Amino acid sequence: MFRTAGDAASANQLAEEHFTWAQKTARTFAAKYNVDPDDAESAAMEALIDATRSYAPERGPFRGYAYRLIQHKILDDTARPRQVQHDHTATTVAVERTRRALADDSRFNEFLDALTDPTDRTIIDNHYRGKMQITDIAILLGLTVTECSRRHTAALERLRRFLS
Repeated sequence: MFRTAGDAASANQLAEEHFTWAQKTARTFAAKYNVDPDDAESAAMEALIDATRSYAPERGPFRGYAYRLIQHKILDDTARPRQVQHDHTATTVAVERTRRALADDSRFNEFLDALTDPTDRTIIDNHYRGKMQITDIAILLGLTVTECSRRHTAALERLRRFLS
């Protein structure tokens, strides 16, 4: 955080120097994740401002630091499907179909059965059997990437307890 007017002026200068770069980064993400370019640019500008206010040189190069913040902000703000409503019945059917196809892995099936939340089952099943990325699973389920990642981590912790 900035403690003096000089620090705030440095943050403003950093933001001005990286404004065009942040716009280009937003357009790249908008195309990659099929989100509205204006929404992506708005999220990128917010993240750029946050980055300039919280950046410290020991965090490494500014662009690398800002890029991570921009990426997370765009995904969290825009990656929710606008017209997709999650259907737990479809999720259950998909899990069952995958389970039948991979029936020889009974220990994994036992763990999936132990997960009571169908969303958690879908995250684990699609990530490890379906080889889907967390970002894609989040979009599929209508979650933010952060929420999907948090649920994945919690489910893995339950798996560790299950296996011990």
